[in-house]
Amino acid sequence: WWRAGEATACQFLSAIDPRCQEDAAVFWNFGVVGTEFEKKNDIYFWNALWVCWVTTSTAGYGEITPTTHVGRFVSCCIAFVGLWCASLLTAAFANSLTWSQEEVSAMALLERETAKQHAKEHASSILVFWIRRRNGRGL
Repeated sequence: WWRAGEATACQFLSAIDPRCQEDAAVFWNFGVVGTEFEKKNDIYFWNALWVCWVTTSTAGYGEITPTTHVGRFVSCCIAFVGLWCASLLTAAFANSLTWSQEEVSAMALLERETAKQHAKEHASSILVFWIRRRNGRGL
């Protein structure tokens, strides 16, 4: 079913559409002389799994693709190593963004000192307001 929507669906034995008798339904043509390829539907479960793996691993469809099971196994192993390296790099970067216990303690100390400074400024403005109010100068 994974290829049911593909343009080569005319290659299915159950295809009865009259357009399937046209040359365009049997051959790929890229507009350049000598670039005509026969369309093939190699409906095979492992090929379907291969397409799913290549798509989800973001390995892409290169110009050189393995066609044997051993080659695909090696490619899968290499894709796993690539995904592992990418996740390791991401984990290392995320770990460098987290704060150590000393940094957390220093940040708490800075926040306490900032809060003390704001409290002193607020207290001094209250005292200035109270003194002005007492002397009758108002605000």
